[in-house]
Amino acid sequence: MDSEGNFDCFICHAHATGFHFGAQSCQACCAFFRRAVSLKRQYICQQKRKSGSNTKEFHKNGENEESENSSSIYVIFILVKQKILCRSCRFQKCLSVGMNPNNVQTPQKTNINAKNGRNYFTKSGLERNKKFAKGACAEQAQFCLKI
Repeated sequence: MDSEGNFDCFICHAHATGFHFGAQSCQACCAFFRRAVSLKRQYICQQKRKSGSNTKEFHKNGENEESENSSSIYVIFILVKQKILCRSCRFQKCLSVGMNPNNVQTPQKTNINAKNGRNYFTKSGLERNKKFAKGACAEQAQFCLKI
């Protein structure tokens, strides 16, 4: 964490739980960033959609600039108490504080096949138990039938 004892998430300023993907962040922002990267989400800024493409961006040097698609980095302030956050701005804030999308493990990077991936583990318990029972040894299956 920060050398001064600051344990705030760099994205939302909630209590940080550690360094996730290269930046000090809370569990919620870590999970948001992981889902955004692994599911390849494309977010549209709600403010830009409402006001057209021209919005004010607050750059690191403190200057306000009206731009359509500025490539410079800007600071986005997100309040913890605010319940509705713009996902696009939150994702951009994650990137600007140093979260690295390459650090997110995706199924393609870890060579997880469909049987061992999320789909397999979210199937109904009965379906998983049937597969388990087929693989159990015959003695255990016979013992279970006697009871």
